[in-house]
Amino acid sequence: MVEGKKISLMAEERAREGKPFVSLEFFPPKTAKGVENLVERIQRMKSIDPLFVDFTWGAGGSTSELTLDLSLKAQQEIGVQANMHLTCTNMEAAKVDAALEGCKRGGIRNILALRGDPPEGQEAWEATEGGFACALDLVKHIRKEHGDYFDIAVAGYPEGHPTKITLAKGGYYALSEAERGRCRIDEKGDVWVCTDADFEGELAYLQAKVDAGASAVVTQMFFDAQVFLDFVAACRARGITVPILPGVICIEKYAGFVKMAEFCRSRVPEALRMSLYRVKDDERAVKRVGIQWGADLCRRLLAAGTPGLHFYTLNMEHVCAGILEELGLAGEFCRKPAAKIASLLARSRDWLSFEYFPPRTAEGLANLEKRFQKMKAYRPLFADITWGAGGSSADVTLGLAKKMQVDHGLVTNMHLTCTNMPEALVHDALRACRRTGVRNIVALRGDPPEGQEAWEATEGGFSCALDLVRYIRATYGDFFGISVAGYPEGHPSKIKEVPGGLAALSPSERRRCRVARGGDGEETVLVCSDDHFRGEMAYLKAKVDAGADFIITQMFFDPEVYIDFVAECRKYGINCPVVPGIMCVNNYGGTRKMTDMCKTRVPQQVWDALEPIKNDVAALKAWGVEFGERMSRRLMEGGAPGLHYYTLNLDKVTLGIVDALGKGPSALAEGPSKQAAVPPPAPAAVLA
Repeated sequence: MVEGKKISLMAEERAREGKPFVSLEFFPPKTAKGVENLVERIQRMKSIDPLFVDFTWGAGGSTSELTLDLSLKAQQEIGVQANMHLTCTNMEAAKVDAALEGCKRGGIRNILALRGDPPEGQEAWEATEGGFACALDLVKHIRKEHGDYFDIAVAGYPEGHPTKITLAKGGYYALSEAERGRCRIDEKGDVWVCTDADFEGELAYLQAKVDAGASAVVTQMFFDAQVFLDFVAACRARGITVPILPGVICIEKYAGFVKMAEFCRSRVPEALRMSLYRVKDDERAVKRVGIQWGADLCRRLLAAGTPGLHFYTLNMEHVCAGILEELGLAGEFCRKPAAKIASLLARSRDWLSFEYFPPRTAEGLANLEKRFQKMKAYRPLFADITWGAGGSSADVTLGLAKKMQVDHGLVTNMHLTCTNMPEALVHDALRACRRTGVRNIVALRGDPPEGQEAWEATEGGFSCALDLVRYIRATYGDFFGISVAGYPEGHPSKIKEVPGGLAALSPSERRRCRVARGGDGEETVLVCSDDHFRGEMAYLKAKVDAGADFIITQMFFDPEVYIDFVAECRKYGINCPVVPGIMCVNNYGGTRKMTDMCKTRVPQQVWDALEPIKNDVAALKAWGVEFGERMSRRLMEGGAPGLHYYTLNLDKVTLGIVDALGKGPSALAEGPSKQAAVPPPAPAAVLA
């Protein structure tokens, strides 16, 4: 069991260290799935290092067991201090004591004592027979029955309690200066305010709660920093010296913002109201406004000496994390490896990235980890890790993704396929990614499982990559960055033999066709027809429209094919980055096998150059470096945003190419310097 600590003592310790603290509020979800998601979110947000987390209490104990369960789980299993809400609504003294005893058994030492709202469907609040009339009574009861065991926090209302905020007679100009500072002006121009007399009564009541044993105040949400600062000054003037924590609401959706502001009768600055109204139908833009406004508000609070920030998260993390990242208070939660690749692409050029696959043996895994460390010195923008068909390497892929990102500091892009993957397994994989901070996914249909020729959708799964992209966006919103595959020559399943040979092809088909020579010298022409290629482009656009951020292409051996493909993408309105996938030639047999499987267009000059050296490993790798360098340069000249290398888990050719491009930290001891001693057949004609 994690030892319970009092919030007041922890806050004093942070104050002595000169460190502002963060705390987070959540509410108990209504479904088991919601609870599961919330627990995962708290596990992730633990890396923010919150001073405490608190959980709300449903009216009349409607979520009492779940509130206590979540509080215990947070403290005992996740390892963050819990502050449990407790209300008077429909709660007899016996129910209150039972809840407090449950807290004691679990080591929870912090309670937020509230009167609570009326039960659903009831307008006016009524005391329960055998219960408590107000939060003050609850504070007194806890101190009387449980002594000094609990730290007790209470609510404070910088603008006055909503029940005391009424329509101002005489309008704005009839208000005092203090009333003008906290009044609300609604869309109709009506003025609402807690009068000075009522506000004095509110402060006297707050002082009574503190005098009865409350050790901290957590405020109702507010949208104007000056309202909070004025409230704190008024409290101090009355001799209320306990910590006062500002309740900062995280604006996630426009409708939710409007509803909460009206319910609490909150003062909303006109600039904030208009900023949100202008983007009210664009949820992402609303979140951006919420982050910017929240960060500005918090900066002002911290500059005025506020000891910490209490966030009403609404069980979401995007806006809260965004605000904290802006403030530099996000801890490890927003570390660089958790960046989304799309945002990195927007501010980077001529970068490198590497792809790996999960090895089958422990020795292979150990070797691959060594390569991660070596290749990290080349500062790749990101690194891919592939996914075995049907999740055959799922655990290994997930483990490697975590190691790449957390242990090696590489921004990781994890492949995820539809093959043999029902929705539940996809969901499990994505949840695991969220837990480890992996935020980038390559969404693929995948190849048929070994031994199966035709691809088949899995029952309860997804029929194509487009479905997978839609699912990720619908389920996880903007949390993940998504990339998808693009096929410059057409998908292999659409590349067919042409009976009439080259003469039967259109000019565009000739530029992407594959010509294969048999042992007898006879040529076979294969191509994705123009009709099929148009269908491929329409499908690719659908994936991007569904939420894909960028495209990584299938391998190719003719850079003009990539350049043509990008031009086609732009014609179809596909304007996201298109990243060229470059296959590193490490051996003859593997190159033959992969190009045959993918039906790749390979200029005859490549085979002519490789054939004489196919059994000379050193010469072949040297040629691979030379060829890769020339192709990479042509791609950069053709406008490629960066270079993505299919490493095949090997490093000599890949790093040799990068060194030859002048992008490596230094020449490898066994790399290009030694390889250069073997004169490679010049592949210039291939790229001429």
